[in-house]
Amino acid sequence: MSASTVALVGALFYRFKALRPLLQEHLEDQDGGVLPHLLMADIERWAEAEIAKGDGDARTFVQEVLDFLEDAYATQGAEVEELIAVSFLEHIPRPGEPGSQLRALVGPRLAGELRRLG
Repeated sequence: MSASTVALVGALFYRFKALRPLLQEHLEDQDGGVLPHLLMADIERWAEAEIAKGDGDARTFVQEVLDFLEDAYATQGAEVEELIAVSFLEHIPRPGEPGSQLRALVGPRLAGELRRLG
């Protein structure tokens, strides 16, 4: 955990208030602490579930979150890149697996990292 990764998570939950129940559950599970890598994995699972709903509003909201992550990946340095790659992108299902539709929604930098990850 670093100041950069905690700051990213804080900014994400500040920007997207609808995600705050995930944060609240995390805080309760972690005795008030923040573990950015666990939270990022929770966000990936949330994104998969939202896309599976097939709802246009849900897809739009997920896209906004992915755009936020794309920008952070490009501008916030190596620790944030690692957080997003290891704890979000690596959890996206592989092509052909349920939930893999999420791959098509990421921006170009995240798509490049997904290709690198395999």
